[in-house]
Amino acid sequence: MLSSICRAVLDKINTAGIDVRETDIRDLVNRNVNLSRPACNIAVNAGTFEQMTVFGTYKVMAEISLIVLLQHLKGESYARFEVQDILDSLIQALMLADLGLELQDPLMPSSFRNITDQTYADAGFQVYQLNFRCSYNVTKESDEEDWGTLTSILAKYYLQPRDYTGMYGVTGPEAQDLILYEGGSTGISG
Repeated sequence: MLSSICRAVLDKINTAGIDVRETDIRDLVNRNVNLSRPACNIAVNAGTFEQMTVFGTYKVMAEISLIVLLQHLKGESYARFEVQDILDSLIQALMLADLGLELQDPLMPSSFRNITDQTYADAGFQVYQLNFRCSYNVTKESDEEDWGTLTSILAKYYLQPRDYTGMYGVTGPEAQDLILYEGGSTGISG
């Protein structure tokens, strides 16, 4: 589910028309590539679990991080304003989005901060981390073999003493019920 969330966030950003691309950060720092437009890398950095049922269902509260990189092609002050506009656009595009997934809680912005260190600054980049939170439920899959659904039960009743029913000497049940259930892939015989 976590990888589905990251892919859906990227798709949502692209359909919103926000002009970002994913890139390898090492290539940027080593100056193997220049950014003509901002880069946005998506990762899941943290999460917590809360037990919902005694049957193994947990609520996963995940923190999705967007690392936004911008190269100073037109000057540092211009880049600072441009990255703030990009952050605003990302927040608007992703806030309260369910991403077409079965989320318990949609994406909610939780924080952002400038994480530019000296290495990035020397290479001419500004780096921001924008965090969103969402949650979904996960249930432990059973380790047991699926025996299917019960399709029928035949219940036979014998009354004692047999001479009381007027059927003395007759073998077999004196009453019976057939109970049918829909579905199932295996039958029970006996």
